[in-house]
Amino acid sequence: MEPGEPLPPPEPSADANAERRAGEMSPRFGTMKTIRLIIFGALALTAHAHPGGLNSDGGHTKSETGEYHVHRTPASESKKKSEPEEVSGRVVSVHDGDTLTLLIRGTRELKIRLEGIDAPETNQAYGARAKQALSEFVFEKDIVARITSIDRYGRSIGRVFLGNVDVNLNMVHDGFAWCYEAYAKNDESLRLAEQHARSAEAGLWTSSDPQAPWDFRKSRRN
Repeated sequence: MEPGEPLPPPEPSADANAERRAGEMSPRFGTMKTIRLIIFGALALTAHAHPGGLNSDGGHTKSETGEYHVHRTPASESKKKSEPEEVSGRVVSVHDGDTLTLLIRGTRELKIRLEGIDAPETNQAYGARAKQALSEFVFEKDIVARITSIDRYGRSIGRVFLGNVDVNLNMVHDGFAWCYEAYAKNDESLRLAEQHARSAEAGLWTSSDPQAPWDFRKSRRN
């Protein structure tokens, strides 16, 4: 080294290097900790809102009251099941000509909308008779239902059987409901059943021009 040349800066110690690396890494570790806290908080809120989670029907039993209920699904999010789910139980209520409530294993209630058919509304001509017909068919009887989807109101949509009898098909065949074309596009049996009821002037077809339930509902909205 020549006289008068400035001395080079001292080499940093191993301890200083370790402290520098720790300082560079600490923001990343702080971010990961924040993410873990956010995820934990979300899971805790979900568990508090629905202890035990939701079942396959989108429902759960309230721990405070023991009441079972199904959450309403938005119209754009109706849930189609990949495979039909078969449930059985006793019919404890008939709401109208195409909707009933099933009690499963004596503890769980499930509201079922009969798939592919549409009965007159209760405040529509022949609506009370359609409800009576379904009641005579299934009320307080053990049935099997093949559930294919959940509608926007949280109701299970399915085909109902009393023994080997197809209840949906018979309601149409006997003139107590229409084949609901919008939701029975691939069901020729329901179309043929309606044709038979029309030809035989069975049930509601004794009227020369009965109003379809979907038209009745639309007129009430306007």
